[in-house]
Amino acid sequence: MAKKEQTKEEKARDLAISTLEHKVMQNIVGGAEVKQQRPLYGELAFQNVDEVYNTTKANARDELYKQRLDNKDPRNPETVTPPTDYEIVDSYFKQKDEVFAFLSLGDLEDVIKKVTDESIEILPEGLKGYVYQDVIQKAQKNGAIDKNGKLYPDKLGKDEKYVLEAHNLLKTAYTRACALNAGKTNYFADVNQGIKEISEAYKKEK
Repeated sequence: MAKKEQTKEEKARDLAISTLEHKVMQNIVGGAEVKQQRPLYGELAFQNVDEVYNTTKANARDELYKQRLDNKDPRNPETVTPPTDYEIVDSYFKQKDEVFAFLSLGDLEDVIKKVTDESIEILPEGLKGYVYQDVIQKAQKNGAIDKNGKLYPDKLGKDEKYVLEAHNLLKTAYTRACALNAGKTNYFADVNQGIKEISEAYKKEK
């Protein structure tokens, strides 16, 4: 039996999910989180995250620079410059936020379960089909969000309130899971390095 061809919506959903599951995304989101929240993740995580974070940013810089070169204006080629650290991190965080707004709460929950081994509470089935951007658009039409982006919770339905709260919690869970993975703490890194140095020095003397 021929495999059913995916719809445009299904392809977009799969792409969004793969974006969050991609290691580059996770390492940059997680590395930035550890760097910004040093007290929360601890000194060892802060020290250990550098290698994976910096290596990932370097690879991402090459890829983004290549994209810039491919899309450059042939009349002004000298205007193309490599992206800065800020531009790299900002681009990935914007992608993350766009995907989080597009996917259903159920899809986001499934992604987080793949990213972390930690136990995450299961959302009520009735909320899993909701999509953040749809709820926001509805809230804007109903006057629950004004033109300046201010939210009036009393104008939201109960489900909409739960969706917004759950969405924020899932964003926190994803970011935290990425941070814990990127800053995977090896509590014996300094001990092992010291023993390695002793072993190398000992071998040279024998």
